[in-house]
Amino acid sequence: MTDAPPLVDVLDSARSVLVLAGGLSDAKDAACASLLARDAPAETTALAVSYDRSGGEWLAHAESAMGGEPAEALVVDASGTGEGGDRVTTTGPDDLTGMQIALSEAFPIAGTGVFCFDSFTTLLQYIDEADAYRFCNELLGRLWDAGVNVHVHLDPAATDADTVRSLASLFDAVVAADAGAIPAPTDPAVADGREVAVATRSRGEGND
Repeated sequence: MTDAPPLVDVLDSARSVLVLAGGLSDAKDAACASLLARDAPAETTALAVSYDRSGGEWLAHAESAMGGEPAEALVVDASGTGEGGDRVTTTGPDDLTGMQIALSEAFPIAGTGVFCFDSFTTLLQYIDEADAYRFCNELLGRLWDAGVNVHVHLDPAATDADTVRSLASLFDAVVAADAGAIPAPTDPAVADGREVAVATRSRGEGND
């Protein structure tokens, strides 16, 4: 049994987190669950862009992770299932503008906001690295201004190392299933019963 502290304690005030783990790994879902559950669900607005789950599947995952239904929720479903609903809106997998417009409908956020992008690995199948970097930087800036805690999933085994390093530079912290995926000193932490590695940095005043 590990003596490492909980992930949220290691992250402290970090509000933007890149999660490096395989798309089907237990570590990915464990980190996601811990990051979604930073506050009580009744006080939390849950936002997501989901490629790897349908909107309904992502909402079920979030409710399970948070231990209850969030106060408000909005999922931008880019999975191609065509599923919509009161808390789900659909968009094309490469419609970056549509994603941001849809998310802006949830602003301003009452209480705490959490955001999950699942995943950038899939997004990179539709746009190039430069566009992905610009989109990520702009999206983080908007969510930062709205007071939302953000995490983004990326599979390091399916992404070249330069792209991983480039995207990681935008975040307050990087969480990985394997410390070797982070080119920086790391600390151990526990996320939903799984040990992960964490590297943090000071964000300063926010996005440029």
